[in-house]
Amino acid sequence: MAILRPFDGIVASPFDVAYTDSELSKLAKMLKSLDGETKVVMECTGTYHLPVAYILHDAELFVSTVNPIITHNYGNNSIRKARNDRTDAIKIANYTLTN
Repeated sequence: MAILRPFDGIVASPFDVAYTDSELSKLAKMLKSLDGETKVVMECTGTYHLPVAYILHDAELFVSTVNPIITHNYGNNSIRKARNDRTDAIKIANYTLTN
């Protein structure tokens, strides 16, 4: 997960979240404590994203999903081919800010 703001850049460096009720509840509380409007955007990954989406939606956060093909093709103008969860999180957050 990455947290970015328009014009401010990275609010929180990319980090991992365990898919447990307690960890997702902590995540929801942390996101709700941020100043300003918070929108959560994640890739549709079969049903893997659903527990996160449900808990964050139940916490009254804006939740949206995007097709992984769209985010994969977004911003592919780098000569670096690094691909991992942290770089993907930043890429999805940047896609969200742009679109």
